[in-house]
Amino acid sequence: MKKKNKIIIYIIILAISLSIFSYFNIKEYHTYNENYNEKIGYIVDYIKDNTTLTDDEIIKMIDSNTNTSNILRKYNYDFKETIGNNDVFKTYFIIEFMTLLLSISLILIIYFMKSIKRKKDIESIINLIDNINHHNYDLEIDTISEGDMSLLKNEIYKTTIMLRSIADNSLKDKENLKKSLEDISHQLKTPLTSIMINLDNLLDNPDIDASKRNIFIKKIKKETYNIKNLISSILKLSQFDVNTIDFIKNDEYVEDIINLSIEKVSSLADLKNIKINISGSKIDTIYCDKMWEIEAISNIIKNALEHSNPDSKIDIEYDNNKLYEKIVITNYNSPISKEDMHHLFDRFYKGSNSSSESVGIGLSLSKNIITKDNGNIYVESDEHETKFIIKYFKEIKWIFLFLFYILY
Repeated sequence: MKKKNKIIIYIIILAISLSIFSYFNIKEYHTYNENYNEKIGYIVDYIKDNTTLTDDEIIKMIDSNTNTSNILRKYNYDFKETIGNNDVFKTYFIIEFMTLLLSISLILIIYFMKSIKRKKDIESIINLIDNINHHNYDLEIDTISEGDMSLLKNEIYKTTIMLRSIADNSLKDKENLKKSLEDISHQLKTPLTSIMINLDNLLDNPDIDASKRNIFIKKIKKETYNIKNLISSILKLSQFDVNTIDFIKNDEYVEDIINLSIEKVSSLADLKNIKINISGSKIDTIYCDKMWEIEAISNIIKNALEHSNPDSKIDIEYDNNKLYEKIVITNYNSPISKEDMHHLFDRFYKGSNSSSESVGIGLSLSKNIITKDNGNIYVESDEHETKFIIKYFKEIKWIFLFLFYILY
């Protein structure tokens, strides 16, 4: 209960006590008067019956200020005792005193009850804080009553929720780190094993002919290149994980980003004799970090090339509307299974049709980059074609303009 409410209760108790006290005080006064009037009336009747005094003389005598206390003291006579006012005084004194005592007692009882409850709440809060310090966040905070402690209770609740979230995230980060290290270890094991086998072959056969030696060296170089790419991709992903990347965004031409992305994977396209077709407006732009978007798009094109048949084609189409810029990258005759669709953007995931050189990082990295540039990516696949659909959403102001255009 709040302090203001407690003061109101005290005021009500005092008001009731004062009302009762006043009631009995007034009743005592009237009782005194009735007793005096009754006794004086009896005396007046006696005087009229036994003297020749007139009514006016008797009234004059009653109104007189003549002191008669000497006569009463002479006969040791207490007029108050004769008319019973002493008993009246004692009775009402006890009633008024008990009323006052009851009021004070009630106020003290309420005060001490509140003090005890407050002490219990403080002890409960101390216990809660102690549990929090011991990393126990499953707390029954609602057991604390409302009142002066309610604000403190709410703050503790907020702190508990925040600490629980931090603890959960920390545990999740540790689990992710553990899984990532296991995945990295697994990914590095294969190329390192291949390198060691080829090195052993070279060391065990120093007189091996030059052609075979070159084959072993090329294999070592290839696996070293794979390790280099893996480490580079892992470092890029780790930058997203710890949120240390500052995107430098500008309005960039979509055609430039696509052409530069194709250049990065042109050797693979030439090797498989795959033609890449581009269609879209030369003036279309997206607000993004150009360098990172080239990384994202090139990974998607590379994935399409890896899953395309030799002597086939890849179509890249882009257009825009009031809400977003869309890029669609399509490859043919290499469907993605339903099982792979659910894990396509998971890091280190390699689908059933993945090449032996794939490390399962490219698409995960692409999704992180596209999301960072206010976009999203999803996949549609059937037995004839697979489409990677990317949408870069425009600034909020364009949405308002679009709504204004529709409404007016």
